[in-house]
Amino acid sequence: MAEDKRNRIIGHVILRFVQVFGFIVVLALIYFLSAGSLKLIWGWVFLAIYFTFTVGMVLAAGEGLMAERSTIHKDAKPWDRYLSLVPALSILGMLVVGGLDAGRGHWSPEFPLWLHLLAAILLIGSLLISTWAVKTNRFYSAVVRIQTDRGHQVVDSGPYAYIRHPTYALTLLFGILLPLLLGSLWALIPGLIGSVGITVRAALEDKTLQAELPGYDEYSQRVKYRLIPGIW
Repeated sequence: MAEDKRNRIIGHVILRFVQVFGFIVVLALIYFLSAGSLKLIWGWVFLAIYFTFTVGMVLAAGEGLMAERSTIHKDAKPWDRYLSLVPALSILGMLVVGGLDAGRGHWSPEFPLWLHLLAAILLIGSLLISTWAVKTNRFYSAVVRIQTDRGHQVVDSGPYAYIRHPTYALTLLFGILLPLLLGSLWALIPGLIGSVGITVRAALEDKTLQAELPGYDEYSQRVKYRLIPGIW
């Protein structure tokens, strides 16, 4: 039985690694085809950072979390079937616009080296905190739903002790840092549009949790802010 469980976990991990590699290849194709050139160092830097982050997410997730995130759930909230696509679409938009800007249009002014490096450092930091959040929250899911099948409970430790939706908050930051890393002011447009969708999703999820998850209303009284400490 133990060997079967180990083989199942290994199978899940291998599948997730294949999915991660495939996703990174797709991102690379989108960016460099948009740019019409492979000689864009900050595109390669982003792909290296993001690949490392997604591998870390796979390693941080346990078997239950991997199964949760790889399953299509019929009890997911109907509105989230669309809003859950926002982060991926925002990244794709930033890569397309950033690639066109850097490789073809050259619409943005040249960024100083320190700004690229600062964006890279902050991006790495935000992705590390995201990994921490996933490791802390065993109910972290790709869709909004109350996981009664997994004994869903409020998580108030780790980054959740400071804001109620840390991964959403960091995704908002991602929409600013990626354009700065790529050196494209125009890529901020899809990044900011994505931020609007993410904010709406966070508000709807928070409302759902307060209405349906026992203990969440009390948690929201202790941890006042959803995304930005001191603001909202």
